[in-house]
Amino acid sequence: MRLNIRQFLKQWDRSHGNNWAGPYAYQLDLMVDIVGSFLERRGRTITALYPRQSGKSEAVAMALFYLIVLSAAGGTPWPLKAGVVAPSEGQALLLARKVKGKLALMAPELRQRGIIPIKDLERWLEYPGGTLLKALPGNKTAHIVGESFNLIIIDEAQDIEDQVKSDRIDPMGAHYNALKVYMGTPGYTPNFFYTALGDSTLKHYITNTDDVVKHNPQYGLYLERQRAELGPDSPAYRRQYGLEWLFDIGQPITPRDIAAMQERGPPEALTYSEAPAWVGLDLAKYDDSTVATVVIEDSEGRPFIASWVELRQIGYEAQLQELLSLFGRFPFIQSITADTTGAGDPVIEWFKSARPDIPFKPFIFSMPGKDALYKEHLRAIEDRRLLLPQSAPDIAITPRALSLQQSLKRFISQNITLQREVKGQYMSIHHRPGGNDDYPDSAALALWGYLNRAPEPTATIIKTHRAPPTLGARGDKFSI
Repeated sequence: MRLNIRQFLKQWDRSHGNNWAGPYAYQLDLMVDIVGSFLERRGRTITALYPRQSGKSEAVAMALFYLIVLSAAGGTPWPLKAGVVAPSEGQALLLARKVKGKLALMAPELRQRGIIPIKDLERWLEYPGGTLLKALPGNKTAHIVGESFNLIIIDEAQDIEDQVKSDRIDPMGAHYNALKVYMGTPGYTPNFFYTALGDSTLKHYITNTDDVVKHNPQYGLYLERQRAELGPDSPAYRRQYGLEWLFDIGQPITPRDIAAMQERGPPEALTYSEAPAWVGLDLAKYDDSTVATVVIEDSEGRPFIASWVELRQIGYEAQLQELLSLFGRFPFIQSITADTTGAGDPVIEWFKSARPDIPFKPFIFSMPGKDALYKEHLRAIEDRRLLLPQSAPDIAITPRALSLQQSLKRFISQNITLQREVKGQYMSIHHRPGGNDDYPDSAALALWGYLNRAPEPTATIIKTHRAPPTLGARGDKFSI
């Protein structure tokens, strides 16, 4: 089987280019186990713990590519019904897109053999006979009840809550006694993935950076750059590349993180932009600060913090009027994600009445809610995807707001003094005694709105093919 999979991929996985030597040995071991366990209908759990960008998602994508083609051609004892679950829909779609990209490059040969999808959506790919692939978000707000799979892939498993996994994901495999694959890197809170890695009855695939560098010298060069940029003792480096679970690290965002965000960021904070924008809003009472953060996407598809408004010691009604001034400077706001824990329905209704054209998304700062919010936020900072202006003008963009220069200084100060604690299964991010976290909370909400934005519409492709496939019936050996 190992040889068959490698030969198939070298011939048909064109996403790697013409001179591809095939999957690395540490990738192939995992792939062979996934394929073999599915074909033998072994309902078991496999874990995969790999450093960041070492190829774990690519390995699983190659395994799914192989199984989908085999299943759609009738070469498996039963149709593959695969579900890819990740903390957010966007993360689940990353893996699904890798698989679909490989299938698209092989589409002419598949069409010749009558293998044509009857449904091809961004989240859902299905072939005649029942072979399907679906991408699903694994969070408490997702509507994933009723799905049924015989292979469940949980990507970024370190960031999925135990309750979501037990109440929403696990039942989707009950009907078929599904094969389950948990994969990811270490996280900041102990959860089912951490527990599973310590279970000696399960099969584990753990790859360290030495294994990766042995097969891919380019990875070693990048690793050296990351050591220099992040620092070998930094939480980000230790977690993402050293495979350490950091349950006791107190400072989630360091000055080095801020410097890296600014190094890649725009020269100056904006006072006006006609680009699509996402707003995060941390509402406060009279004796505290309300902070709005504006996030915009740059030309390379990276989110950056474009502007802020901080309002101090004015009532709700005056705050909301000031915020309308901000919205006028960014006319294409896609959503406002706001902490409404203390404000409640009146503020929500006010926004809907004042600006019905802007989707208003309430966010409750519960323990699980804030845990999910900051896991995405910290990942974006660690991965150097969230950018920050290098400087800010000494002007205010609403009459009663702080200047952008003051806001930039307060953003940096509040971020590097944040504290992290683990409370049960949840990570708690909060300010130090006497400090503030309005800017970090507001930025995390803006990024949440951006990362969970509605996907662009996709078309449904429904095709029929009357001619019988030229491949054997289900159960025959598949070959091309």
